[in-house]
Amino acid sequence: MLRLVALLALAALLAGKHFQEVTCTVYSSHFDGRHTASGATYRHNGLSVAVSLDMRYLLGHHVTVTVGNRSLRLPVTDLMGPRARKHIDLSGRAWRVLTSRSPGKCRGYLRR
Repeated sequence: MLRLVALLALAALLAGKHFQEVTCTVYSSHFDGRHTASGATYRHNGLSVAVSLDMRYLLGHHVTVTVGNRSLRLPVTDLMGPRARKHIDLSGRAWRVLTSRSPGKCRGYLRR
């Protein structure tokens, strides 16, 4: 029994280190002040992320987004439609913290 518990703990630890490659874009400032799927009010100058439904992340959970050599832990506050595969939308502030580029698209990594 103790061996089984140790194996399950090891599997959970290894699963937590899994990175998923994603396309990052910026959530439009047009949505500032609107309610997200989690019920929270979206703030463009806040720190949050919206993920596509195929990633199976739960609202309210935190994920780590890495772009280049910068990482940021963000709450999942919104969900994107099923056509947005392996795609995340960062809040404006999260984009500015993670990249020095003007808003657009970039490749990043997502981890639970």
